[in-house]
Amino acid sequence: MTIEQTIGRTWASVNKLSTPDSRFELKTPTATAIVRGTTFRTTVEIVNGQTVTTIETDEGIVVVQAVSGGETTVTAGTQVQIPQGQPAPPAPSPQPPTPRLRVAAAAGVGFTVIDPRGLSCGSTGALRQIPRCDVVGGAVTVSDVVAGAFSVALTAAAPVADAGLQIVGSRIKGSTETTDFRVRLPARALAVGDLVRTTVTVTLAGDGELGAGAFSAPEQISSVCGAEASGRVFSSGTIDERSNAVKAFAAANKGQPAALVLTNADLTAAAAGGTKDLQGPATISNVTIAVDNAGLHLTAQATVGPITVTANGDVIAGASGGKLILKIRGLDLGIVPGAVKDQLAAAVEKQLTDFTDGLPLNVTRVAMRPGCLGVMGTAR
Repeated sequence: MTIEQTIGRTWASVNKLSTPDSRFELKTPTATAIVRGTTFRTTVEIVNGQTVTTIETDEGIVVVQAVSGGETTVTAGTQVQIPQGQPAPPAPSPQPPTPRLRVAAAAGVGFTVIDPRGLSCGSTGALRQIPRCDVVGGAVTVSDVVAGAFSVALTAAAPVADAGLQIVGSRIKGSTETTDFRVRLPARALAVGDLVRTTVTVTLAGDGELGAGAFSAPEQISSVCGAEASGRVFSSGTIDERSNAVKAFAAANKGQPAALVLTNADLTAAAAGGTKDLQGPATISNVTIAVDNAGLHLTAQATVGPITVTANGDVIAGASGGKLILKIRGLDLGIVPGAVKDQLAAAVEKQLTDFTDGLPLNVTRVAMRPGCLGVMGTAR
């Protein structure tokens, strides 16, 4: 896999590649980063009219080849900077120390940390969206700290008397690590299947000093999509009950943060409604939409005369102009004529649009997790 990045900042968490010839590359105007399993950050910026690429490795090894020649091996905790027209230096340099947060819980308790930008990092290490998020021994350390409200979603594989959640903020002063704060959640029991959310607000001073308030009272939620939202979360009851509850909340709380959690069943029902009265040569049945970390995926059965095929496609979900946008892409019906594909896509998209247009939310972002879609914004 090759990714091209011309400007801005990216964070890559690459699982260990499974075959000797597997390859993951990130190309910039001045360099190419080659990895086989690591986490690293790439920044491409314009400095004094010249493009400069900076590669910072947090885990594993990144081999950086400059466009103008030379190669640098960037190991964990080091970085390399390659300006336009310059070769790669012979060795990387140490990364400057940054403030960091460490979140831990009792043995047997799983948790996901969500930062103020809505990015997540889980205690199992499978989900690592937050830049410079490291997972060791079930504890999550974040070395790219932004100020604001951090949420933590907790669950347990077996009953525990106390979740044992705590967050510690520290930084380097001189050559010594100094603890700025240590905040612990009051004892909270968890039963099997419980999913609770709590938040803590972290401050960051100009000198890097960290501060934090107390954890909020834990609240029970029905899905991890609700854990990523701020304000009022509507995640239980039928879709009609949730829609009515959101409308009632919006009428009395204009501008307040709110979120609606939609399940696979909710999205499937919304999409399937558009195929009931299709006019034309095709019959569409068994429409389903499933959500995972990679997005929304559509499947259906399309019958034209004696031919029945399985339709597969993806649904793009995002926010535009304060509205939730759901669009179908990459729809594949095999040998069925293209007109049938267009008919199916148009019918499903219309139904989804009719559904989303009725949401009284100024949508700012969406979150996709296995089995659910979180729609977040403010009431309007």
